[in-house]
Amino acid sequence: MANVCQCGCGELLPEESTRQYKRGHKTRAENPDTVYTEETEEPFTLDDAARETPNDPPPKDQEEYKPPKSKVRVTAATRRDIEGKIAFGLMTTGQMWSLTDPVCAGAFLEVAADTARDLTPILCQSPEIVSFLTKTGSYMLWVKLLMTLTPVFQTIFAHHIAKRVGMDYIPNRHTPTPESEYVVQ
Repeated sequence: MANVCQCGCGELLPEESTRQYKRGHKTRAENPDTVYTEETEEPFTLDDAARETPNDPPPKDQEEYKPPKSKVRVTAATRRDIEGKIAFGLMTTGQMWSLTDPVCAGAFLEVAADTARDLTPILCQSPEIVSFLTKTGSYMLWVKLLMTLTPVFQTIFAHHIAKRVGMDYIPNRHTPTPESEYVVQ
């Protein structure tokens, strides 16, 4: 059974409530001389909510964030290496883009080398990016994976997006090609 509001109004609190008063009724108990009716009852305000809400506990002590100390020396050879890798990535992206949109991808490929040249000084400002791009192990492993999967991406595009190949197409050199595809009919 629900509790009765302690202000004396006689109203019931919601089932399973742990409160003693209905919202806004605590002021009745604090000021018993004031007579509240339905028309004169004060609304529950933000100040009422602030009084009834307990303060948050103080935050736990945490160490101040300090960026990792890494001194990466960016030499001319490092800049050339980074520019080459960026250009390679942009050219690879442009080639894959040209599968779906040769016009826009062609415009992108025309400016890819200039974009790599202009992007290099921006990226060289970040020691984390420089160390990522100059570690041949991690960067080149991702590039190698992308190049290995390129035929899969091309086949998925040709089959599912462009709808140029059917179920009889298997991307290997051992699939027999029907001779009727190359005959003028």
